[in-house]
Amino acid sequence: MFIHQDVKLLSKTWLEDTEKILDSLPLLGVAGVAGCNENGILTNINHGEPPKFAGTIYIDKPTKVQTLDECLIITPITVFNNILFDEITCDDWHLYTVDYCLSCIIKGFNVYVIPTNTYHSSKGYKMYTFLFIKFGTLPKKYYYNLKKINNKYKYYYEYIYTTFGRWDTKYPLIFQRLSKFLNARMHKNKKGSY
Repeated sequence: MFIHQDVKLLSKTWLEDTEKILDSLPLLGVAGVAGCNENGILTNINHGEPPKFAGTIYIDKPTKVQTLDECLIITPITVFNNILFDEITCDDWHLYTVDYCLSCIIKGFNVYVIPTNTYHSSKGYKMYTFLFIKFGTLPKKYYYNLKKINNKYKYYYEYIYTTFGRWDTKYPLIFQRLSKFLNARMHKNKKGSY
């Protein structure tokens, strides 16, 4: 289990309950508490102060996704012994779990979001979304790693889904960034300044 320091497990039986869920999942490669697919961000956790729902789609049962958020992930030791984190593709904390999930799927494993009683005290997605809308950009390392991920998986995936949207592996990242920047600016102009 890999977990951020600001994630709280809100049940005394969290580990036992989660182990039962994980044991029931076919071809488990990696599971987490928040993930993405073509429909959006799937989770059941809350975050921030005051606590608010952290995703776009609430889940109440394990659900397959393409990628997971880094706040909490669990991978069986037998999988982790064969699929390690790729420190060349992701040499910092941006998108390392996205890369890991995509590798697991290629190797025939499934990626799941699991419903657990968990709280993330970070403002996370909502904070970055606010910054993205206000300034039209994410940290440079995010794009640096995303470019490497797109190149690594362009023959396997048409789109990569992250908490910051869908990224086309065949379309140059610079144009996708420009499109998102212009959309953020139009959104800001419609809503007024922050």
